[in-house]
Amino acid sequence: MEVAVASPEYHRIRDIIASRRNTSGRPVNIEKFRANMESTARGLPPGVDGTMVDADGVTAELQAVSDAAKGKLVIYFHGGGYIGGSIASHRNLTGHLALQSNLSVLSVEYRLAPEHPHPAPVEDAVTTYQWALSQGYQAADIVLAGDSAGGGLTAGCLVSLREQQLPLPTAGVLISPW
Repeated sequence: MEVAVASPEYHRIRDIIASRRNTSGRPVNIEKFRANMESTARGLPPGVDGTMVDADGVTAELQAVSDAAKGKLVIYFHGGGYIGGSIASHRNLTGHLALQSNLSVLSVEYRLAPEHPHPAPVEDAVTTYQWALSQGYQAADIVLAGDSAGGGLTAGCLVSLREQQLPLPTAGVLISPW
């Protein structure tokens, strides 16, 4: 019987995660949590350009490759437990999404708790979606996506759009949502 041995990379990642785990029993220090998330930020991959936009009061970054499919858009909501994360912390991920999908990606800087409790993030998500529609994107050409808290926000946005009887996007992609 062969036994798989974990790679050195696995051990390195496991050690990094363990070093950031809160084992004190005390509440998470939000400023430290946010700083830790931002410390992992990397830029856009080569070949992807980013332009900051004001989506009706919500800050976002439109990321695209030069030959991106016209009129198609992924609106991406970052993870971070609803208390952290940002366009910057997820820029490399969303940039690779734009690069690999050949679609434009709108990365959203939604308001964070505890300064802005629910439903503020959902309101920002809906506002961003409505802004995209006002820019000429068709609902059938928009995908909402997000990881972790962003996945949960994607679900919340879809429910809100349905309740408001607004046109629904073609898909929602929820990556490990909560």
